[in-house]
Amino acid sequence: EASAEKAAAKMVKKYFPSLEMTMFTLFQVMTGDSWAEAIARPTDVNQPGTFYLFVCYVLVASFVLLNLVTAVIVDNALAVSKEDEENQLKEKRDKDKANFAKLSGLFQQLDADGSGELSMEELDDSFQDPEIKDKFALLD
Repeated sequence: EASAEKAAAKMVKKYFPSLEMTMFTLFQVMTGDSWAEAIARPTDVNQPGTFYLFVCYVLVASFVLLNLVTAVIVDNALAVSKEDEENQLKEKRDKDKANFAKLSGLFQQLDADGSGELSMEELDDSFQDPEIKDKFALLD
């Protein structure tokens, strides 16, 4: 029993001698790199109950890591969504400009007297022409 405690104390000193080594040991625990046999069990022999500390650490570290990965994925999805909305808005603006140009050309074509204004008589006459009806129908 005494030799097991000495061996456990030696292991604890090996894995936890400084802050840097403690951080590396906790990283080893988090990644699952033989943490139970090499670190947690010898530490538990020297300090009973520390095994539960390691289990809690692994659970919390895994939860934090999963949340971090999820946050990155959600952030990327939101960025793509925003970019897609901006592209759709640009396409709609371009389409509206094209429709305005078509409509402007159509009204200039309907202005028979060239006054720059469309009278009711010119508008009524235009609906008699099937080609003009089709152009109005194509406008969104």
